[in-house]
Amino acid sequence: MQTVGALLPLLAKRAGLPDAGAPLEVWEEVKSEPAVMCDRLSHAETLEHGDILIVQAAVAEARAPSL
Repeated sequence: MQTVGALLPLLAKRAGLPDAGAPLEVWEEVKSEPAVMCDRLSHAETLEHGDILIVQAAVAEARAPSL
């Protein structure tokens, strides 16, 4: 098992991000029925076999849309 932080360069590459050192946000799918539910993961959390991850480049607070 590895931590999220240890896998960040690989995740960035697999996501097709041009900068392997770019800050990433990572979520784990925890439920898919009746609706998808995901939890945000810290970079210190340990991943287990079969985890489904969602990855995107981090969005600066100033650029994030208001919800």
